[in-house]
Amino acid sequence: TSKRVGNLRILRLLSIAPGVRGAGGGDLPTAWAKMEPASISGDAPTRPRVIEARHVMSKLANFVWSIADQLRGPFRPNEYGDVILPMTILRRLDCIMAPTRDVAWDIAERDLRDELRDAMIKKQTGLNFWNTSRMTFARLVSDPDGLRPNLVDFISGFSENIDVFERFDFEKVIHRMAEKDRLLLVVQKFAELDLHPSSVNNAEMGDLFEELIRKFAEASNETAGEHFPPRDAIRLMVDLPFGGDD
Repeated sequence: TSKRVGNLRILRLLSIAPGVRGAGGGDLPTAWAKMEPASISGDAPTRPRVIEARHVMSKLANFVWSIADQLRGPFRPNEYGDVILPMTILRRLDCIMAPTRDVAWDIAERDLRDELRDAMIKKQTGLNFWNTSRMTFARLVSDPDGLRPNLVDFISGFSENIDVFERFDFEKVIHRMAEKDRLLLVVQKFAELDLHPSSVNNAEMGDLFEELIRKFAEASNETAGEHFPPRDAIRLMVDLPFGGDD
């Protein structure tokens, strides 16, 4: 039960981009099309769009999960999710914050009460969360020597409502990856992934995370039902309350 509740919280977190509609028959994400052009070619023009979307989503999930190849040896298969899931969340949040991060940083540097600072950031960015760290994925990979402390600083800089990294005990995972010479490889791979809402909308992000959790369950030799709720429940959590204005 605790795993199900935790994954529902994560699915809500992944879909907090404001004003981004679900799949609903819209165009396929351009990032996915670039990754697997054959899968959305004109070879099967009568195939339902939803089937195409699921196929391409599966390809993206496979790409994300392939990053686990970098973990083989120091990490057991049942531990891959401890890296892949929080890194997917972090990359999603990084992409969402990209257009407004300078505004948030500017406000955070002012001498303001916490309540006033938080209200100003929320009003001017339109987001319900923020990060006061100066880190981004681009900056992380540009400084390999400082990657470990910089990544810890990054996950520590989020507003209080982003507690998912504490729940994953992700700081310990970061240190472990660094000690096993896997941290830079993993961060570089995720830095290549475009998870901005203009490329991967809320519903698609929910699908991606559901697929990753399924793969994590398989790697752990456990039944998928122990890790995530039925699709209808996932859709509800994706759409409410963070699904935007649709």
